[in-house]
Amino acid sequence: MNPLFDDLFAGSGLFVMQETSKDPDKMGPARFWEAVWNSVLKVFGI
Repeated sequence: MNPLFDDLFAGSGLFVMQETSKDPDKMGPARFWEAVWNSVLKVFGI
């Protein structure tokens, strides 16, 4: 058995996690804005 998460956080701070969906119904404008948002986050290193 392996642990689900291998990360250990101590102290105060903020943890941001991104989850991706493989929903085939997600198409069109929603997919476009998701790609734009992901690009913005990558620019800031999030």
